[in-house]
Parts: sequence; C-alpha cells; structure tokens
Amino acid sequence: MDFDLTEDQKEIKRVAHELLAARSPWAKVREAAESGSYDAALSSELVELGWPGIAVSEENGGQGLGTIELAVLAEELGYACASAPLVPAAATALAIEAAGSDAQREQWLPGLASGSVTATESRFESLEPTS
Repeated sequence: MDFDLTEDQKEIKRVAHELLAARSPWAKVREAAESGSYDAALSSELVELGWPGIAVSEENGGQGLGTIELAVLAEELGYACASAPLVPAAATALAIEAAGSDAQREQWLPGLASGSVTATESRFESLEPTS
C-alpha cells in the first residue's frame, strides 16, 4: 500500500509552499498579528486560486478534490504562519457539506467555496437559512 502523496497532491504542496514563502514573509505575519487582522492581499490571492473550495464538491461550487488536498494546503499555511481565513472557511464548508441541511448547503457552500464568505464573519454566527 502506498501512503505517499500523488503527483497532483505534491504539485499542490509545491505551489503552496513557494507561493506562501514569497507572499507570507515573517514581516507580513508580524504585521497581521499586531493589527489583529488577516492579510487581505494574500487572502485575495488564495481565493483567486480557488483554494477555499478545494475540498468542496463541484456541485456545491468547489473544486471537488478532497480532504487530503485540503490537509496539504493547511500544512503549508501553518508552516508559513499565513494570515488568511482559508482553513476556518474550508473546515466549515466540509462540516456543512457532510452534515448540513440542503438549505444550509445551498445558502453557504457556494460563498465559502468561492471565498466570498468566510467562517470568521459575524453574519455567519447562525447556520440557520435566511428567508
């Protein structure tokens, strides 16, 4: 049994590592930590790459890859101490996709997958669908 990453997963890891090394230097990490906010430019770039929806099914607006690919990204984000809300959004999307109602999936998954909604926003406090 082969427990190594696939070539595609290794490529995701490589791209994430290189991008985060270039875009999330310690000075940016410190700046974000001191301001108590996310790095908007980095967050925007990650959204452009479609990373918030990497593990969300295609039918719900994501890339439909999987939790291993998400784990690869999370590992690289952690390694870089990247100040971006990707992991909370992706984890929330996974929970909603697995256990949410159809109405919750319809309301939240497209926005979480596209990055237009993050799991850190106050309007996300309730998962109850709005009418």
